[in-house]
Amino acid sequence: MLYNFEMQAKAWRQLLQGCSAEGGHVAGLDQLRRHVDDFWEWAEEGLIELARVAIELAESTRDPQFLTDPLLEAHIRKLRNGPAAEQTP
Repeated sequence: MLYNFEMQAKAWRQLLQGCSAEGGHVAGLDQLRRHVDDFWEWAEEGLIELARVAIELAESTRDPQFLTDPLLEAHIRKLRNGPAAEQTP
C-alpha cells in the first residue's frame, strides 16, 4: 500500500508542477502542493523504514530473502548507499 501511495503522490506532484493559479487561488494551489509533498514524504519514510527492517531481518537471520522485495529494492539501495542517497528528488 505504501508503494502505491508513493506512486500516487509522485503522479500528483508531477501533475501539480504544470498547474498555475491566479488571484486568491494561488494560496490554495500552494497548500495543495504542500499536502501532496507531505503525503509523498510520509509514504517515502514508511518505505525506508520497511527497508530498514528488511535489512535488519536479513542480517539477524542471515537470510537474504528479505532483501528481494522489488518494491523495497530502491529504498534498500538508498539505505546502503548512505544519507545522501535518501534525499528527495
